[in-house]
Order: sequence, then C-alpha cells, then structure tokens
Amino acid sequence: MNRPSLSVAASFYVILPLLLVLGVVALFLRAQQIAAGQERANRQITDLVVVLLIIYLGVYAYLTFFYRSPSSKAITKLTPFQSYREGFELFPFRIKKLGVAREVFLNILLTIPVGLLLPLLFAQRKHPYLLTARIAILLAVVTEGLQYVTRLGYCETDDLINNFLGCLIGMAILAAGTKRIRWYLEKRNITKPDNGAWHQ
Repeated sequence: MNRPSLSVAASFYVILPLLLVLGVVALFLRAQQIAAGQERANRQITDLVVVLLIIYLGVYAYLTFFYRSPSSKAITKLTPFQSYREGFELFPFRIKKLGVAREVFLNILLTIPVGLLLPLLFAQRKHPYLLTARIAILLAVVTEGLQYVTRLGYCETDDLINNFLGCLIGMAILAAGTKRIRWYLEKRNITKPDNGAWHQ
C-alpha cells in the first residue's frame, strides 16, 4: 500500500518551525555555556542537545525516507549542480522551475540544525566546527546511499552539496551568534573569558 506523498511545499511547514525553535534554543544554550563556563554547564547542556538531536533526526528520517514510496528502480543524478541549472537562471537571477527550486532550498534548510547543534555537543573538543563538518558529510553520504539502496528518493550529487551547505549555514549562524553573545555578556559584565572557556 502506497503512503500519501508529502509535497515539497508542505515539507517547508514541517522544517521551518523546527529550524526556528532549534535556532533559538541553540543560541540560548550557547549563551549558557559562555555565561556559566563550559565545565559547569556542559553536562546539562549536552543532555538537552542530545534530546534535540533525537527529535531532529526523527524529522529528518521522516522527510528523507518514511513518507516516501519506493520507486520501481534506483534513480541516480550524479551531475553536480544539475538541479541548480534546472531550477534557476543566474544572469539575471530568477527561478525557472519552482518545484526544483523548492527541492534545493529544502535540502539546504534540512541540515541547518546539524550546524547549529553539533558544535554545542562538541564544545569541549579542540575543533568542534571541523568535527561537525565531517559528520555532516558522513550523514549526507549515508542518506544518499540508503536512498539508492531502498529506492526511497533519488541519489543525487546535488543533495550532498545542499546538505553540506545547510550545515555550513548552521555553523555560520551559531558562530555569528556566539560572537554577539560574547560581546553582550562582556558589555554587561556578566562574565569574562578565562581558562579557555570561550574557545571555539
């Protein structure tokens, strides 16, 4: 029995509220790390980030696998930026095919939470952002591989690019938010950097 398909447009109504909530929570947790010192706040923050990641991965799995019905054969699209050429015209910029453009945007939005949450989880590591980027690549490769094997969706090079780009955007948001939070807390004399508590 085929499952009803969730349209790309409807998927935005799932992922956008999730992004908003996770973004606010991630920046709040970053503020807690900075204000309290990562050593004291680390255990509680880690537990909450793990819960948020489990919720996010459930939504991610649903959008990438569980609502789909398998196709008759595995479909691959391995030409880089094929969907960009199909969906957009660059000079002047305009959307040529709305459905393709939505797919691109959704695949980018879908992995922004990875860049927001994993650096919080790896705050005690030496290079949390680099580790996050590596995991994002692994997640994208595993997802595309499973879609190929299960025939639940297309195996596309562009999805790898979009998913990694989404992670980079999430990390950029967190890094910019971290810089702003540090400035604000210093200005308010709430805390000051010591013992490397603010290293990224």
